[in-house]
Amino acid sequence: MVHGRARAKVSARAAATARRLAYGALALATLAGVALAQPVAEPALSEAQARAFQQRVEAYRALRARAERREPAPEETSEPAEIAGREARLRQAIRAARPSPRAGEVFGDAAAAFRAAGRRNFAARTPAERTEWEKQLPRRAPPQPNGDYPATLPLATFPPTLLASLPPLPEDVEYRLVGRALLLRDVTANLVIDVLPDALPAPTPAAAARPDPEEQRSEAAP
Repeated sequence: MVHGRARAKVSARAAATARRLAYGALALATLAGVALAQPVAEPALSEAQARAFQQRVEAYRALRARAERREPAPEETSEPAEIAGREARLRQAIRAARPSPRAGEVFGDAAAAFRAAGRRNFAARTPAERTEWEKQLPRRAPPQPNGDYPATLPLATFPPTLLASLPPLPEDVEYRLVGRALLLRDVTANLVIDVLPDALPAPTPAAAARPDPEEQRSEAAP
């Protein structure tokens, strides 16, 4: 799990760099090993909305930095238990500094634009692409702001053209999809910063009838 998080941090840095260079450009990629004919990505937010959203993200990062400074300076370690303990202490410090966040407060007045982007991106896909996308999404209720990002949830590939249409994030914050909700995840603390419900359309009847991929992974685990 620790190695997986380390890889996720490297991936987040690379994704942030790519988004800064290509925000609003066409993203050509592969989702779950299936080559998809990706729709053109258009900016989901106005410049003013994107700027205000990014300022709210930076305000959260400043709060986390203050929480980190209250903790003892970490020593370099590769021990999973020590790394997990450090993350847990950081989450506690963040929660103490931000005790009652409301869902959607970081997405703010751009919430409708984020939802429209998710639905527009989904609608632009072929039926086969929609089916493949739905297969990857765990159908559980999303965690709440300040909650742990569940260790059982895979850090799956975020749809590339949807990612390209959203405002760039710093390397230690990333977008995630859980069910129909769009999340902001703190990579450093493995904490859910904010949750935007109903960011994607309801699953098709066929998708709703399929077993939950998260449950299948849990059953297959030794």
